Amino acid sequence: MGPHPSRIKRTQLLLVKQEIDAIIVVSTANFFYFTGIWIDPLERLLACVIRKNGDPVIIAPQIHEEELAPCSIGTILWQDGQDPIALLARCLPVEGIVAVDNLWPSRYLLFLMKQRPKLAFTNSDEILGVIRRKKDSIELGYLREAGAKTDRIMQEITRKITAGVKEIEVAEELLSLWRREGEQPSFPPIY
Repeated sequence: MGPHPSRIKRTQLLLVKQEIDAIIVVSTANFFYFTGIWIDPLERLLACVIRKNGDPVIIAPQIHEEELAPCSIGTILWQDGQDPIALLARCLPVEGIVAVDNLWPSRYLLFLMKQRPKLAFTNSDEILGVIRRKKDSIELGYLREAGAKTDRIMQEITRKITAGVKEIEVAEELLSLWRREGEQPSFPPIY
């Protein structure tokens, strides 16, 4: 799966409507939503900058170059010893308003504020929340598929719950059913 141009375009239209110049997307889930690539950068700066005008850009540690290779979004790679915030700042206007992913560590925002003192910053929830609530056809397909798998699993597990069966046995069977579907539950069974 590659980047989602329609999601980026919808975000740009919302940026224009809300008079915001750019959004910095950093959480792993939000980054995946726009790029189709799941990377947990740990403490390193990994960001997708979506500007109201122009192409988006990814700022990423060099160590993720191979993972990002399939992505068609322009990428600026940084190495240890480089200042990734300076690279990020160059992708933003000198002044204006920038929405920031609410999961971005504050240390990065504070460094960016020093490099772009004329920028105002706002929480990205009003943009990302609106965009992510409206499901596109890809997401609707995933939801239908997940629902069908869940229905199959629940139908089968309820038949296995009988008098005398221990909770741990049901939990183990539930995990087995998820594995058989090629999935895992979003949280472990509680017993």
